[in-house]
Amino acid sequence: MKKIIQFADLLGGLLIAVLFLVVLLQVVARVILHVPTSWTVEFGRVLFVAIVFIGSVVLMYSHGHMVITTLLEKLPSRIKKGVEIFNALLLSLMLFIFCYGAVEKTVTNWDIVIPTLEWMTNGYMYLIVLLGGLGMLVCALIDLVALFRRSA
Repeated sequence: MKKIIQFADLLGGLLIAVLFLVVLLQVVARVILHVPTSWTVEFGRVLFVAIVFIGSVVLMYSHGHMVITTLLEKLPSRIKKGVEIFNALLLSLMLFIFCYGAVEKTVTNWDIVIPTLEWMTNGYMYLIVLLGGLGMLVCALIDLVALFRRSA
């Protein structure tokens, strides 16, 4: 799993660099050359979605999301473990529902071509969302199993 996360981290950084270059190209083409490039907007949107969902998986694995633990830290140990397990179960359920919706969106949008990117359909963008959701779900389930092992 660690190798997958390292690859995702590297891929996310690479996609940020590509997004930077696409936006730079768009600005240069529009402002300096006075030739608008319509494909850069749509491609930038797809890259942004990919960056967000790849980054979310990396953050889920490394527990990098912002968490407010003020109340949780004041609870007795036994109740604290119960709240952590409840939160992990709720998060896993929400991510499962998210993935279910992403499957539906991927299937329904699979053949809808992005007008400025004739080689890409909206289905690919939703597939990125689905894969990111599945990655987050796997990380959440790994955390849930670890919580159950610690409480046993």
